[in-house]
Amino acid sequence: MEIALLDYRTLKHLPSVHASAAIYISQKLFKNPDPWPQHLVEESHFTKEQIKPCAFEMCNLLHKIEKSNVQAVFKKFSGAKFRAVAKLTQSQV
Repeated sequence: MEIALLDYRTLKHLPSVHASAAIYISQKLFKNPDPWPQHLVEESHFTKEQIKPCAFEMCNLLHKIEKSNVQAVFKKFSGAKFRAVAKLTQSQV
């Protein structure tokens, strides 16, 4: 979610969608078989289809940042502490 704050293209998503997408990505990282269960739909008022575009963009930003001038964020999220989310592929989302 932190990386999305650095890119103006993500402004089209509501902050609540960013937060939901971050939860969705984390659930995918933990290999949860149902990363966006019904109780999260009810609590957030967003379906998986509504948050996936934002989740894809967040993953794309992480992949592009590897070659950008903002290396600190990529390095931070490539480590074990953050379960190497920066290296997560789109197919995993």
